[in-house]
Amino acid sequence: MARPIKENASYFSHDADMRNNRKVKALRARYGMEGYATWCMILECLTDENGFQLAWDQLNIELISGDFGISADRILEITDYMVKIRLIAIENDALHCPAHRSRMQFVIDERERKRQWKQVKKEVSDVENQ
Repeated sequence: MARPIKENASYFSHDADMRNNRKVKALRARYGMEGYATWCMILECLTDENGFQLAWDQLNIELISGDFGISADRILEITDYMVKIRLIAIENDALHCPAHRSRMQFVIDERERKRQWKQVKKEVSDVENQ
């Protein structure tokens, strides 16, 4: 049986000067290191999720709160600000970051290219073995 198609990643890169992005500076100005840490941990969570998006419901908010060590109300306050300054988006009850998803697209594209290459290789091998 084939392995399921992986739609997440176990690694993401970020710019060495991410803290100086004007939106991130605004987040840091308002929430300090708590805001910056929340931003980074949200990126980590998104990277681990299929489709690089996270169901944004009360249960996940509570789970993130426990994971991050920040109250659920504070998580909502910080993420609402992130939406306001367009660091993240919440659409159809899912939290995602369009810029992060765009950066991760190369991973998905590379996996698809490799899948297609393996399929072609298999088909050629099957023809040769007939």
